[in-house]
Parts: sequence; structure tokens; C-alpha cells
Amino acid sequence: MIDKNGIERKGWGGIQPGQGRKPKIKNYKMFEDATKNSGGVLINICKKLDCSRSTLLTWMRNQPPDIKKKVDFILDQEREGIIDIAENSLFSQVQAKEPWATKFALATIGRERGYADRQDININQKTLNVNLALKKEEVEELLEFIDNKDD
Repeated sequence: MIDKNGIERKGWGGIQPGQGRKPKIKNYKMFEDATKNSGGVLINICKKLDCSRSTLLTWMRNQPPDIKKKVDFILDQEREGIIDIAENSLFSQVQAKEPWATKFALATIGRERGYADRQDININQKTLNVNLALKKEEVEELLEFIDNKDD
């Protein structure tokens, strides 16, 4: 096919320009089946449904509220599964004593024990992000100082 600029176009994804795709999503069950083992990644779902991303997004947008809730829930569940897998992988790397994994785990999961590069300080219900290398005891001392400043 030759476009308006005289350039030959062979199409994208096996579809000739102007042909378009017919929606392949007939019902929620089809969507639910395609979502399994997709990680909640839309392009993975599109491949299983043999439709474009825009077709999937349009279908999702045009669903009644009760179906939209189910769609959001099933996508969230798939994404939570990916997080579980990632956490398990991190756990395995920490057990293998990988330094990067240990540092990451302490800086994120161990924040409340003082293993963080940044401390969040709440003053008058506002959060102040402080990028200091302080130990937990030092942060507590700073907070006590701030609390007693007006006395």
C-alpha cells in the first residue's frame, strides 16, 4: 500500500493500514482468562486476546461499574503476584548474602529499625524528608530537640 506521501507501507502486526482490528473481547470471562499469568501487564493480555492496547483500554473504559471493579481487582491481583515473586527473589538473594540485596532490604524493609539513607520526620502533621546519615537514636534526639524548641 502506498501512503499519501508516496511511501510504501507494509502494515504493522500483519494488519494493512486502514484495515483496523475487530474487537476480540467478547465478554469479561475472556478478559479474565487472558489475565491469568499476565502479571497484570496490558500488552501480555492484548497478545492473548489478539487485540491492540487501545482496543483493550477502550473495552475496559466502556464496562459498567460492577465489571470495572472486577477488572481492577483482577489486574491488582496479578500485579500483587509479581510483587510476591520479586520479594521471594530478593529473599533468596539476601539468603545468598548478596551485598546489594542485603543493602536494599535493610534500606527498605529495615527502615523502621534505622537502616535508611533518609529519615522522614513528622512535624505538626507535615512530613519533612531529611537526607542525613543518622542513626535511629540520633533521629530521636533531633525530634526531641525540635519538640522542646518552643519551651
